[in-house]
Amino acid sequence: MNGDGLMDLIVGDREGFVNYYTRSSDGTLNTQPDMLAGGSVIDVGGNSAPVVVDWDDDGLLDLVLGSEGTYPGGSPIRLYLNSGTASSYLFTTWSSVFCGDTDILFYRCVPTVADLDMDGMKDLLLGTDAGNLWFCGNDGSDAAPHFSDMVQIQTASGPIQESYGLRACVDNWDESGAPDILTSDYDGFVRLYLASTTGIGHSGGGVPEGGALQVCGSPTAGSFWLSFTLGFDSSVEVGIFSQDGRRVARALLGEMEQGSHSVPLDISGNPPGIYLLRCSTDEGVMIGRVVLTE
Repeated sequence: MNGDGLMDLIVGDREGFVNYYTRSSDGTLNTQPDMLAGGSVIDVGGNSAPVVVDWDDDGLLDLVLGSEGTYPGGSPIRLYLNSGTASSYLFTTWSSVFCGDTDILFYRCVPTVADLDMDGMKDLLLGTDAGNLWFCGNDGSDAAPHFSDMVQIQTASGPIQESYGLRACVDNWDESGAPDILTSDYDGFVRLYLASTTGIGHSGGGVPEGGALQVCGSPTAGSFWLSFTLGFDSSVEVGIFSQDGRRVARALLGEMEQGSHSVPLDISGNPPGIYLLRCSTDEGVMIGRVVLTE
């Protein structure tokens, strides 16, 4: 949240506040005041569950916040848009995150933001106290998410159903290029659900034909080559993201012909670390990583 390239820590708590810890270069965490909005401490009444993400693709990190939910003193999923700078956040007010033009209300709702159906747009996952995991597919755009309906996340044997207090995170666990899901619950178990490459949800998801994304020249001091193969003619866009979710570079490559391609990219001027590459095409999304050195 302070733009120094180090991974800070933002956590919710039982009382409903949002706790903020900055990281020093030696790895230690430093306690900061609870996060503010409009000059007042953010308080959702109970069980705050924050997600930090660049919601509107303006290069600034925003806050999506779950809470106790439908019980007295709770609230729906909140969105705090950052109107500050990359080095100093500023939240003034919040708005509801809607699904089907209705407030999202679950008891002890824990949101996760990820592109689960691999269409290049951020989606919303909702863990609930009942142990379910719900998926809201984005039918708007990546910079202006919109959700029309929600469905339960399915496995081969039926919907995910854990003990109460389900929380989820999304990661390319097995490096297949498809987003996998890790869950935890009140009973203390952690479970891994591996995705198939067919994706879920509405059309456009999936790994493109020949979907390997090759990075040539990593580790790098800045410049490298990105190689990929298209199954048919397609528009291509590459986004490069830091570990805290901030987009640090974007390359609009335009219409490209079917076949193999190699393009030069550069991320000079960014802090050393591992950066996520997301190549979006008409066929789907390819994922890769590049290591930036001193």
